Amino acid sequence: MVLVCGPRLAPESVKAPKGVEVLGYLPNLYRHMGASDLCIVSGGGTITIELAALGKPFLYFPLEQHFEQEVSVANRNQRYGVGVRMTCSETSPELLAESVFSNIGKKFDYSAIPINGSKGSSKKNQ
Repeated sequence: MVLVCGPRLAPESVKAPKGVEVLGYLPNLYRHMGASDLCIVSGGGTITIELAALGKPFLYFPLEQHFEQEVSVANRNQRYGVGVRMTCSETSPELLAESVFSNIGKKFDYSAIPINGSKGSSKKNQ
């Protein structure tokens, strides 16, 4: 298991269990996500849409009382049928384990999400 702390949390400040590799900020995080069987992430817009574009299963935890993550991003994820929404304050270790086991390695077809950038979805632009 790999735990990526990101730019605001020093890896050495994390006391992880044996077998968990703790890394700091990774400029090419998408490569690790692309090689993953399952990601557990916060509910940010960028990370969840990147995982959807990669077709990876993921559990996401929107920051509670954070409008963008709890409403905008969560609604978009629901509209596209991507990810499994979780809530930190309501997730026990048992529920987390159950969610991991029921989603790890699942194959998803997130084909509804446009991944052709500014070309849009019209056939004349393809």
